[in-house]
Amino acid sequence: MAAMFFFAGIGNAGTFKQMPMIMPPRQAGGVIGFTAGVAAFGPFIVGAALSAMPAASFFWGCCVYFLACTIFVWLMYARPRAPFPG
Repeated sequence: MAAMFFFAGIGNAGTFKQMPMIMPPRQAGGVIGFTAGVAAFGPFIVGAALSAMPAASFFWGCCVYFLACTIFVWLMYARPRAPFPG
């Protein structure tokens, strides 16, 4: 559980760090605010998902989701010749 929250925090920090580099300067602040507003629903979604399914299924689902997000970010931003290098 601690590892999941640690890596989720790293992903969250990476998201907010990339926004000013990807978006035009005039839009970056609004996008960061919108993303923070959507992220505020996280505790509600996690609580609802944990009460709707077994805990092990939820955590494995989180692992799959985090892996998919990691692959997507690498493909779009981190790999050589990425369309949006950052």
